[in-house]
Order: sequence, then structure tokens, then C-alpha cells
Amino acid sequence: MQNRQLSPTLTTILGINLVCLVAFNILRIPQLESLHNLLALHSIGSEYFFPTQYFTYMFLHADMGHFLSNSLGILTCGILLETFWGPKKFWTFYIVTGIGGGVVFSLVRYYEYHHLLQFIDVFLNNPTPEHFDSLCTQYYLFDNSQDLTPIIKSFYANKSQANEFITLVQSWKSYINSGVCVGSSAAVLGLLFAFAYYFPNTEVSILFLPFTMPVKYFVIIYGAIELYFGVNRIPGDKIAHWGHLGGIIFAYILIMIWQKSRKSLF
Repeated sequence: MQNRQLSPTLTTILGINLVCLVAFNILRIPQLESLHNLLALHSIGSEYFFPTQYFTYMFLHADMGHFLSNSLGILTCGILLETFWGPKKFWTFYIVTGIGGGVVFSLVRYYEYHHLLQFIDVFLNNPTPEHFDSLCTQYYLFDNSQDLTPIIKSFYANKSQANEFITLVQSWKSYINSGVCVGSSAAVLGLLFAFAYYFPNTEVSILFLPFTMPVKYFVIIYGAIELYFGVNRIPGDKIAHWGHLGGIIFAYILIMIWQKSRKSLF
């Protein structure tokens, strides 16, 4: 039996991911916190946002479970796809879908929170109870974990204590802009879509379910679930659903470009 070894491409991707996991999540070296902050993808408008993060974020992971699930996806789809495409094309696909997922995540997040941040800036420029009341209505849509009515009434009753409410709103703004996105999930979803596109009838088994299904149906179901939870955001849900969908979208676009250029040669 032939001994199959991981290709240099997959070994490099998994190796970088593992090194980052050990350095940032397991060893937790304090001196590396600023580096992690520089590499993770921050919200557009955050003082910590840099365009280079669209590339670097995909090599970081939130925890061991996040790393293992993405590594499994890379191995499951990557071995056959790299054989089919070759290393150069595989790297291109992996990086483009990873960056694309990050871009889609950022744009959707900006769209979702831009209106709320405008209300925050209006209040900070003119900290009146009326503006605070309007802001709280918008903020409750973002975080409904607490009843803001007593706080609003307190401001109306103590208009001279505006500084306390300014500090509160500034903390809200920092909290909104503090969210980061990490992980190779967008690239993995891109690989999964490509796998389903080129090998649609390959049977896959679903964890904890006693049956298999063609991978093309699995991707359709998975994409529909991501879309549902992306549109119907659940408070506390930290999964970047729109980033996953972005990986699928850019995978489709890139495959169509490759298909078109291939046909034009014959």
C-alpha cells in the first residue's frame, strides 16, 4: 500500500494555524497579545482595523475546537482539490475565499451597526436626555439583555450628570467596535463548495446522524442555515455566518472565472 503524506501546501496551512493556536491560545504569552490584536480582523471604523487583517485573520482561531473543526474541513476537501487543481491554484482559491469571507463579514457588520454608531455620535456631540432616549431605542435592538428604561428616566431626572451617561455610551461604542473575526472557516466553506461543485454526488456522513447524503445537498442545507442565522441574528451568537457565506460566494465567483477562462482556450 502506498504511503500517502500531506502535501507541502496543506502542511504549511495547518502548520501556520497550529503555531498561531499554540502561541495565542495555549501558551497565552502576554507579550503576544498586541500581535494577536494586529492580526485579527477588527470592525471597519475601529482604531485597530488594518486592511492586512483580511489576510492574517484566517490563520488565527478562537480555541482548540475551532481549530480542529476547520482542520478537518481542510483535510477532507483539500487533499482531493489540490490534486485536481495543483498547489498554485489551490493556494489562490484558499486565500481568495478567505479574504472574500472577511470582506463580506466586514461589510455586513458595518451595515448592521453603522446606523447605531451614528446615533452614538449624535449623542456624544450633544449629550441630552432626548438624544440618549433615541439612542437607547436603537441600542436595545443590538443588545436586549437589559431594560434601559430606568437608565433613561435617571438621565431625565439628573440632566446635570451628563458625564456619567457619556462614559456609559463611550463604553457601548468601544464594545461594538471591539468584536474581532478569526478563523479559516470562510476558506473551508469555499473548499466545501468547490468540492460539491466538482464532485456533487460524493456521499458524506453527517456527525451524529445515521445516514449519508450527496455533498451537493449538504452544502445547500448548510448554506441555507448560515443565511437564516445571518439574517436572524441571535444575541450572543459569535459565529461569523456572513463570513461563511462570503467564502461560498467568492468560491462560486472564482470557479466561474476559471471555468470561463478554460472554455476560452478551446
